[in-house]
Amino acid sequence: MSDEVSVLTGLVSEGVVDLDVALRLLRPRTLREAEDAQARMHEAAGTQREDQAFETTVDGVVGAFDSEGGPDFPYSERYALETVLGAGGMGSVWLAHDPVLGRAVAIKVRHAQQGEDPEGRFFFEARVTGGFAHPGIIPVYDAGTLPDGRPFYAMPQVEGRSLADVLGLGRAGAPEAWPLQRLLRTFARVCEAMAYAHDQGVIHRDLKPANILLGRYGEVYVADWGLSRGLAETERVRPGDATQDGSMLGTLHYMAPEQIDGQMSEIGPWSDVYSLGVLLFEILTLKLPFTGSSRINLMFQVARSPAPNPVEAAPEREVPAELAALCLEALAKDRAERPASAAALASRIGAWLDGVEARARREAAATEALQAARAGAETYQQRRLGLEAEAQAQRSAEATLPPEAPLEERLAVWGRRQALEVRGLEVEALLSEAVGRAEAALAQHDTDAGHALLARVFAHKMLDARRARDPAGELYFRALVRRHDRGAYADRLAQAGALRVSAPAGAILRAERQRPHGPLLLPEAAPLSAEETPLPVGSYILVVEAPGRVPARVPFSIEGNRTAEVRISAPERFPGDEAFVYVVGGRAALGGDDGAPGGLPAYVADVSAFLMARHPVTVAEYVEFLNGLGDPALAVAHAPRSVDGSRVWIAPDPVTGQFSVPSVDADGDAWDPRWPVEMVSYDDAVAYCAWRSKVSGATVRLPTETEWAYAARGVDGRVFPWGNGFHPSLCMMDRSRAGAPVPVPVGSFPHDTSPFGVMDMAGLVIEWTATPDAHDPERRVLRGGGRRAPEKSCRAETRRSNTTSWNSVQFGFRVVREVSG
Repeated sequence: MSDEVSVLTGLVSEGVVDLDVALRLLRPRTLREAEDAQARMHEAAGTQREDQAFETTVDGVVGAFDSEGGPDFPYSERYALETVLGAGGMGSVWLAHDPVLGRAVAIKVRHAQQGEDPEGRFFFEARVTGGFAHPGIIPVYDAGTLPDGRPFYAMPQVEGRSLADVLGLGRAGAPEAWPLQRLLRTFARVCEAMAYAHDQGVIHRDLKPANILLGRYGEVYVADWGLSRGLAETERVRPGDATQDGSMLGTLHYMAPEQIDGQMSEIGPWSDVYSLGVLLFEILTLKLPFTGSSRINLMFQVARSPAPNPVEAAPEREVPAELAALCLEALAKDRAERPASAAALASRIGAWLDGVEARARREAAATEALQAARAGAETYQQRRLGLEAEAQAQRSAEATLPPEAPLEERLAVWGRRQALEVRGLEVEALLSEAVGRAEAALAQHDTDAGHALLARVFAHKMLDARRARDPAGELYFRALVRRHDRGAYADRLAQAGALRVSAPAGAILRAERQRPHGPLLLPEAAPLSAEETPLPVGSYILVVEAPGRVPARVPFSIEGNRTAEVRISAPERFPGDEAFVYVVGGRAALGGDDGAPGGLPAYVADVSAFLMARHPVTVAEYVEFLNGLGDPALAVAHAPRSVDGSRVWIAPDPVTGQFSVPSVDADGDAWDPRWPVEMVSYDDAVAYCAWRSKVSGATVRLPTETEWAYAARGVDGRVFPWGNGFHPSLCMMDRSRAGAPVPVPVGSFPHDTSPFGVMDMAGLVIEWTATPDAHDPERRVLRGGGRRAPEKSCRAETRRSNTTSWNSVQFGFRVVREVSG
């Protein structure tokens, strides 16, 4: 202020600015500043202060000051006025000090230039608010007349800001902008304050964000009651009423239609409800329902045009539909369609907030439950994997436990199995608890995350049931996956896919769907098209015959919403190829059969193409090998013999030295040349392969156990070569024939055929493979069941191992022939 006075004083002394003009340019904050500035300017102009009034501006409020500092400058004997806080249409508000009670107060003083107040409007505002006793309306401490005759009243100083300021933060996208729920809680308190005023017989008529004051400690006040109007009882205490029909008071954007039309006799609490509707619209959208290109246009919109839907007015904001509907009710042109009262409006806003808060509590509880469910499911999965590894080791221990083992050793093995079973139940209980928590979370708050967790859990159980050959269980868990899936398992749940084939030129193709018939998967003709064939989900075999090529049977699976790509490049035909089956390379899921003795855990293998002998090596073929060695002593060493070597089952002729298939052996059993050779060791099988490679000119060897399992099971994870069920008549095992399970010719059980066409893989002989035992490299793995095998040993994943020199009854082998490319 002192700098401003100095500049103006200099201009006055130099004659650049007239004294009267300079005095009008002053903006003092207090009476003392005004008097000091006036004195300095008169001194600079060389004049004396006169007892006539002059006009100046105090913080934007025009007032008149005489030579004594009044009567137009607010002066009070009771209060010490200090600073202008603001101004309205009727008066200015000053910060003052109450010396009696020692507190700061706000003093509202009517503008001096307004002249007389015959209606008593200023005092009416004071008396109305002074009669209120509500925490949402600023109380009046005192009222009276200043020495200059102007009315005033005192009230508490509200430190804070207005709702208009807060909404401005929202429009600016400021970080400190209030969230919708906080704004609505504030709005509800405004509605409650107005409900109280209406019950006291007073309507506000000028509700707007600028008149909603927000204290620093959460206070919400409805202020500026200067345009309020009394109803029946209040009218009697109000001196006169100039607001008759035809007049229009208030702020245009927030006026009810009846106020725009000047229908003062029609104005009532419902008019304030409309203004509250505008406030609610602004809170929801940060916009006004009507803006208008001009004042006349705006008046017409408010009076006649329907209010826009807040949802459509602010698509960038998440406007709750329920609140949008309530807002439109409050903005109805017909007052009968508006909420019945401000109290009703507050109640509905409160109910919505209660619902939101209740939902928030439910969501928080659901989130906590879902986190616990997710942690439980992960713990279950980890412990389950550990148990599967232990169970695999346990099966191996039981498979290798000799019958003559001491009772204590057998009890220890069986005890470990029992302990594993108990722990398995405990692990399943973990999953049950996790599922229960996830379902509880969904009951409180339905979320995609909760459904996704359950879909994942049930999908695992569905696959478990499939691996366990439990169709009822698979169907049950499939239904649960379908209930909770949100798209992640659409492929697994879909019922159709497609096939695309690439085959040699001129090939004849035939597709067969593998359908269950009892324990068997039997072929059912399936259509094929030139490019891509839609097919139901399931297991299939593609039969391929091409000129000059080895015939092929190609197993494939159709998965939901997937196209199976089958590319075939069969090897050229060669002499004796009818004894071999072409095994097309591919990816297969192997292992994972808990019912197979010594079986491996589930794994996925990429297998290259090879040719596998359709049958195990026969006695006739082995005799040809013995004669082909050209070394009688070496041949005798490789001849089938007893375990201790004391008996040779195929001996050379004493005269010719040649080996032949015995017609009757030493036990009196008649031999058939097409019996599979038995009682040969791994070393014998390797020697046979070396000889066969030499005479054929192609690489012949023992299969790896992965090749053997792939050739036996194909790609659909079947348990037996023929399917997923068992009957003794399907392979040569201990219950297939009456009497002793003596050997039979290869191929005697036509159903013991794999998807590729390899035969005798479930029974007849136990076959050596080239794969070393992972626990003892000196041993080699054997696969398959023998003619004396029990049912469980006929499963394709059955495996055992033995030393390379061990030869025993049922131990035989088959060969594979490598193909290039």
